[in-house]
Amino acid sequence: MITASLSFVAGVVLLQFQTTLPVWNWVILSPFLLITLWRLPWSRIPAAVGLGFLWALAHAHLSLGDPFPEALQGRDVVIEGMVASLPVSSDRGVRFDFRIDSLRFEGKRYASPGRVRLSWYEADTSIGAGEHWRLVARLKPVHGFMNPGGFDYEGWLYRKGIAVRGYVSRHGEKRRIKTSDSLLDLQLLRQRIRNEIENAVTNTTAAGLLKALVIGDRSGLTNEDWELFQHTGTNHLIAISGLHIGIVSGLAFLLGIRIWKLIATWIPSGSTCMSRPA
Repeated sequence: MITASLSFVAGVVLLQFQTTLPVWNWVILSPFLLITLWRLPWSRIPAAVGLGFLWALAHAHLSLGDPFPEALQGRDVVIEGMVASLPVSSDRGVRFDFRIDSLRFEGKRYASPGRVRLSWYEADTSIGAGEHWRLVARLKPVHGFMNPGGFDYEGWLYRKGIAVRGYVSRHGEKRRIKTSDSLLDLQLLRQRIRNEIENAVTNTTAAGLLKALVIGDRSGLTNEDWELFQHTGTNHLIAISGLHIGIVSGLAFLLGIRIWKLIATWIPSGSTCMSRPA
């Protein structure tokens, strides 16, 4: 099992050394390799390497998707979809991730690029997570600088599943189709928690820190705050604060259940907490 697992990982690594991404058609060999891995023990190592290679290939094609059409780059396109992140406001406008469900240009429908990063400059209305909008936007593929030692903006967005970004055009339709009321919408829940924190805490610095710790919203933290965290060695606490809070909450929940069960065993059956007055 260990040998097969290491061989699978080697196949995944092997794909990373390819100068170009192989075509999707190679993935159809996966069932054949699975049968080979199961029926022919002597071929497990090469079969596992091949499976790892094809698994990474399939993941790469699914993640990259179809390239954004060059004919639509920088053109006003009509998009419909849902606000898929917490909007971040600034002096210039608002920035948010938008899941495109429908994309049209000059009456013709095109394949959706999926999740895109949008900026809405001089937005004249409030935008909430989970809301569905029809907008006119200009889109283009994500591009970033590849300076050694610098921040890889393109790679950072790619890890978030974003390959296209753009901005809402000043011209054309901008209409909220509906607001989300689903209790299962994680972004909507984060939006409500953020609103409650902002309404309850008047100190902007404290509110920004609470939002970062509770829901991972770091938009309220300034550059000076991050410098302070770096100098004190606490910046990693902000980066993975959600995991920390989840672990502590889970442990507290389990501890509470255990204590309650112990208390229940000490209470005699049929006894009451309050005695009747004489």
